[in-house]
Amino acid sequence: MRPENIFQHRRCSFSIIYYLFFIIYYLSAALLRAFGGLCMKLVIKQSDGFGESEISVKYEVLDDRLENIISYIQQHDFSLYGVKDGEKKLISLDDVFYFDCTDERTFIYLESDVYECSLKLYELEQRLAGANFVRISKSCIVNIMKLDSVRPLLNSRYEAKLENGERLIISRHYLPGFKQKFGI
Repeated sequence: MRPENIFQHRRCSFSIIYYLFFIIYYLSAALLRAFGGLCMKLVIKQSDGFGESEISVKYEVLDDRLENIISYIQQHDFSLYGVKDGEKKLISLDDVFYFDCTDERTFIYLESDVYECSLKLYELEQRLAGANFVRISKSCIVNIMKLDSVRPLLNSRYEAKLENGERLIISRHYLPGFKQKFGI
């Protein structure tokens, strides 16, 4: 990641304000837990004359915390279309629990809905490399922000329980990448 990167996002005012408040909450909670106090300057400006929304990240040293924040922001610049009952819907990555490939068709699993996606699983994996998604099996990519818990199983496999109660198996082949992304 280069220091001169500036991330620009076009969203409606409400969405930007929502994301900024979420980021502020996430940052302050994480920093307070990690360091017992805030050690990062956060500047938020709102004006009718700005035109498009812009998020700039300035730093001296790029650490893991900052990389996580940047990947979270970048993931909001990517959304995809899903098809259900012949209707096409734009789906935000925030709503995605996981992607699954069955019979050479890719599906997007939300909290209670399932949509078909035109992208292949390997294409999604490439596009989501910097985001909060990780491959856990040959046929599944999971959103780590939707994980509720993880527990070990037999044969060097793990079980991931999602916030909606679904359970997914993390195969041992993909376990090292999952542990690195999830921080265990």
